[in-house]
Amino acid sequence: MRFLATIILGFASSIVPLGANPEFAMVRVRDIFSTLPSTVQMEKKMKEDIEAIMKDKRAVKLREVVTDFQRLEASLNDEKKPLEKDEKEKTVRLFEAKKQETETLQEDFKKFKAQREMEINQNMVKAMRQTLSEIVEHSQKIAAKHGYRVLLDPTGNTNSTVPFVIYQKNSPDITEEVVAAMKSTTKQP
Repeated sequence: MRFLATIILGFASSIVPLGANPEFAMVRVRDIFSTLPSTVQMEKKMKEDIEAIMKDKRAVKLREVVTDFQRLEASLNDEKKPLEKDEKEKTVRLFEAKKQETETLQEDFKKFKAQREMEINQNMVKAMRQTLSEIVEHSQKIAAKHGYRVLLDPTGNTNSTVPFVIYQKNSPDITEEVVAAMKSTTKQP
């Protein structure tokens, strides 16, 4: 941890001339991202897409077959109403067929669900990257306009989940300016 702090301080001291006040600023990227209308829409779409998986014809058919399978199983195990020999044999054959059908449909649905979830996640990542790129672009422009040499995100974490900015005192925060800039350039529907 000390090594990381030494590297960061060494980097910062090489950027800022001796005796000058560091020109660091902060922008809370996570806060911006989570409140953007595009993020809200993306999350809503993702939820709808996930719900649509369970409404797909494969899911509906699987639920129907599972219900039939459970009904047959209950009929075979009902000690209060035992089946006649012929009826029991017929029910056992139906039960085995439904069991096989259930397993086949479960496997088919499992593959379908995995594929759809992967597509949904890929679309979400693509949308997130686009939005984050816009946040970074606006942040860079505003930081340059104010003459800040370093712009940090205090909401970000390192790979070891330690906050990237461990301490800050009176650093300018341009978050609200970035939000305003993004609102002014957002295309209205």
